[in-house]
Amino acid sequence: MASDDASLLIMGEHGIENLNVLTGESKFVRYEAKANFDFRAEIAYLFDHVWRLTQTKFYDPQMHGVDWQQYGDLYRKHLPSIRTYSDFAELLSEMVGDLNVSHTGAFFMAGNSSWEEPASLGLYYDDRYRGKGVRVKSLLPGGPADTYQSPIKAGAIIYSVNGKEISDQQDIYPFLNFTQGKLTRLSVLVPGEEKAQNFTLVPITLEEESELLYEQWVEQRRALVETLSDGRLGYVHLAAMDAASFEQMQNDMFGLEKDKLGLVVDVRFNAGGWLHDQVMEILSGTRHSVMQTRDGYVVSSFPERRWAKPSIMLANADSYSDGSIVPYFYQKEGLGKLVGERVPGTGTAVIWEQQQEPGLIYGVPQLGIKDEQGRWFENQEIIPDILVYNDPESVVAGEDRQLAAAVEALLLEISSK
Repeated sequence: MASDDASLLIMGEHGIENLNVLTGESKFVRYEAKANFDFRAEIAYLFDHVWRLTQTKFYDPQMHGVDWQQYGDLYRKHLPSIRTYSDFAELLSEMVGDLNVSHTGAFFMAGNSSWEEPASLGLYYDDRYRGKGVRVKSLLPGGPADTYQSPIKAGAIIYSVNGKEISDQQDIYPFLNFTQGKLTRLSVLVPGEEKAQNFTLVPITLEEESELLYEQWVEQRRALVETLSDGRLGYVHLAAMDAASFEQMQNDMFGLEKDKLGLVVDVRFNAGGWLHDQVMEILSGTRHSVMQTRDGYVVSSFPERRWAKPSIMLANADSYSDGSIVPYFYQKEGLGKLVGERVPGTGTAVIWEQQQEPGLIYGVPQLGIKDEQGRWFENQEIIPDILVYNDPESVVAGEDRQLAAAVEALLLEISSK
């Protein structure tokens, strides 16, 4: 409130507004604010700040045995060579990386409205095709082209996008720039036909494409388990240790896979979160009773919301954060066998801090998990009961040796009971 008790000065996103509370009239106040920016001084300050932040917040007071003062001095010498925030973030990541710890590092998030925004048709293209346009190899299930009215199928050739022809020296991606969420016209030659036809669809973002690719991968794992087990085993995958993934896990366990004799629980490539208690609880059920009709048909068994049949867990080196804690507890508590590859222990909790430059983010783990012997969980390696690696050749061939080993082991366990 101004000294005249009639004017209210309001600071908003559009500037400073002078509002007369008596008349209701308002006007924007013109002002000029000058600032001197010294990039060298700023990164020097930010370097010292994140160094001190790490020293005071790092979960292990012994700093993993690292002489943190020495490393600060060593990396500070490189500041005169830094020209961009991206390079500065890389320098900070290199420094904190010498602590040999997860959940840390720096990154710079820049943004510009003029940058390209590639979109996707949800198609796989034939890289061996050398003619004009692009030839479709296969469709991504659930993608923009995967509809009943779409003429696009394996072998179809897309000649143009929104009237712009694709030469034999070009790929389709530049033509899809900025088309996500918009009606986009394609010229498509269907296999067996002589004349191309126009077809309109709506491309999706690369993030949406990534989600569809994940769903396809999960369904392929589920189908493989169904085939290898002759329909006796179920399959669930946990993408992360979060509420959405846990809800999907429950839906699959007590819906689609409810009547299976056993369950393969896959936490490979899990991004982490905070869900280990809930996962352990839901997998640790013990059947104690059933509900049945007068003629002996079992309607339900109890507990209903906990898995009370055999299970097995899959993990790999990309089972991160809580994604590494869950297989550790699963194996330790004897809920079933652990299958896959060695899992690095990454059991810390991070504080991500936005710096004075808004696009610069720095993180340091300030909480760590200890086991019952008082050892930090971080960097403890989890060794599966059945050690199996998916080598590149088998992956390219469409195999999943880890999953096959898990199915074999669980079927053997069930048959022995």
